[in-house]
Amino acid sequence: MWDLFASVKLALTLLLALAVASIAGTIIPQNAHPAAYQQLLGEYAPLAHLLGLDDMYHAWWFLGLLALLAANLVICSLDRLPRTLAAVGKDPAEELARPRKASKEIRLAAPPERVVELATAVLAKSLGRPHRQDADGRITLFAQKGAWSRFGVYVVHGSVLLIFAGAIIGLLWGFDGYMNISQGGQENVVRLARGGEMPLPFAVRLDKFTIERYQNGMVSEYRSKLSFIENGQAALTRDIVVNDPAKFGSVDFYQSSFGYELHQAELQLGQGDQAQRLALPAGGRAKLPGGGTLSLRPNPHLANHGPDYDGVWAQALLSSPAHGPRSLALFGPKSGRPALSALITEMETTEDEQSIYLKRLALTIFGLGAPQRLEFAGPGKKALAGGEAWLMDFSPLMNMGMFYQGPMARLGLHLPGQEPLELVAFQPKDAASAQAAPQVRLLAATLVPYTGLQAKYDPGVWFVWVGCICMVLGFVAAFYFSHRKVWIIIEKQGGGSKLSLAGGANKNHAGLGLLLNKLALALEQNPNGGSK
Repeated sequence: MWDLFASVKLALTLLLALAVASIAGTIIPQNAHPAAYQQLLGEYAPLAHLLGLDDMYHAWWFLGLLALLAANLVICSLDRLPRTLAAVGKDPAEELARPRKASKEIRLAAPPERVVELATAVLAKSLGRPHRQDADGRITLFAQKGAWSRFGVYVVHGSVLLIFAGAIIGLLWGFDGYMNISQGGQENVVRLARGGEMPLPFAVRLDKFTIERYQNGMVSEYRSKLSFIENGQAALTRDIVVNDPAKFGSVDFYQSSFGYELHQAELQLGQGDQAQRLALPAGGRAKLPGGGTLSLRPNPHLANHGPDYDGVWAQALLSSPAHGPRSLALFGPKSGRPALSALITEMETTEDEQSIYLKRLALTIFGLGAPQRLEFAGPGKKALAGGEAWLMDFSPLMNMGMFYQGPMARLGLHLPGQEPLELVAFQPKDAASAQAAPQVRLLAATLVPYTGLQAKYDPGVWFVWVGCICMVLGFVAAFYFSHRKVWIIIEKQGGGSKLSLAGGANKNHAGLGLLLNKLALALEQNPNGGSK
């Protein structure tokens, strides 16, 4: 097992797997709405969710690959470190006694002792002060340089582990999310990208939002003037634009988007002389004169459009004691279209000791002219009014207390010229309720612009930065420097001296040859050496 984790092949395999996974994470949208995956992947959407492909960088298997790579780096380093320490810490006396094959020989007229002084000076200038050994009538000088470069690879390995540590710290104790703030409003809750909310110990207020445009009408810049509120007072006020974030309380705030938000809606309930008008704020709920309630939730896709948008502006939930609950999609005032809704009209299930399974589900769609009937036996797309519909989820029994108890289905719809939307279908109390068309229409609405901020807190970012710096330094040490050793053996020959130059390096042997030539040339051209 040790040899497996110490192998370079395992490291390459893990890096290849991470690269493929990262490419997949780029192609497949991350943390998107379930309807987007249903539209993109169809019947494979549940499998993608099961494998964590919709949140891949937090998936157990991706973190497992990172853990395996970290273990591989640690074991590789521990396996090779003793040999590196032995090579770096080798006793110079042992190196002096080690026989080397001469790479270059030169002859000088000066006697050995004079040549030793000359060679010592030349080596000291290029490699460092040499060690000397006298044995068998000859003098051996040994010098080395760049032993520290052998540790470059370990610095790279450590930097990768440091980056992993920073990423894990950010994953466990950091957060990344969004805030939409209307002009004049303030928020202190971040909606996390992975779901859920994160309350902040301070509030962010949007004092002013401005949009600058080119002459052709395209947006050139959107700017948010933010105030950060602590204890009821503005502790900091500053403008932010794209790529110029603000930082407050260790949280970075980036200008991410802008859009329009539904502020107030005027609804019509019923038709003709019996029609009633109702003013309802976004996210509000009102009691109806005949009993029941009506709640309003803005469609998030409205953010990307203006007052002329004729798509779905909001979704409403109408609860009637006579007919039961009904989910409605309300189109913009200029569309003139009635509300869109869906009801469960037929259902067949099978069951075992543990679960209830869907066998057949029939739904009726209202608001597209004549009622449209769809049947599902499981995941899959069906044609609908020039678009398509798909079953996102089904529950045979949804217990909502006194409000509703019965089956519930979530249906995804994509109509021509519209963004995908979601409808919740309930089962009506009786056949008459199923045929009752929803008498709700959006007559008028007030839109207000808002700024979209990305809020990010990452306590591990400094580990990542230090790791990146160490990685660059490690690569420089590993690829641009080498551990070079040079031996010069000096023997008396006649009235002069014979010099044998030998060398060794852990890499860049061509550079070592150039160094030996440089040393030989320096010795030969020195006037005190007296080259023969």
